[in-house]
Parts: sequence; structure tokens; C-alpha cells
Amino acid sequence: MAHFRTEEDMFPLVAQWQESGETQKAFCIQRSIPVSVFAYWLRRYRDQQGGSGDQVPGFVPIRTAVSDSVYPYGETDLINSRVRHYL
Repeated sequence: MAHFRTEEDMFPLVAQWQESGETQKAFCIQRSIPVSVFAYWLRRYRDQQGGSGDQVPGFVPIRTAVSDSVYPYGETDLINSRVRHYL
């Protein structure tokens, strides 16, 4: 197994992968690169590129259909959109 330790080794491979249309796993298997090593260099590559637009953010705000009201004697069942009352 070859050691991939420098930007000069890995950044061209990351660019090659982006153009290939292959999954990371398939690309790495063909080149005997551990997927975890490739993922590390992909993060470094993207950080150096300034976070290109195709990058998915870590957190995405979502909205729920359930109101944010407080129910004094119950709880909201988010799966069935019901309020359960306890007496």
C-alpha cells in the first residue's frame, strides 16, 4: 500500500475523483487508497478551496408542522401530530 501524505500527492487525486463521477469508495478501491485517508484529504482540499458551493453544510434549519405552543397537561406526538393529555 502506498503512503499518501502530501498535498502534491492527494490534491490531484481529489480533483480526478471529482471529474470521474465515481463514488469515493469505488475510486479508492481502484487506487488502493483507504477511504478514510481520502476523506481526510478531501476535507483539506475543500477547506483550501474556500468551501466551494457544492459542499453540504453541517446543519440545515428545518421547520416543523407542529406549532411551538406549550401544552400544560400533555405532550405533542410528533409522529402522529396529536396532543396527548394527561390528567
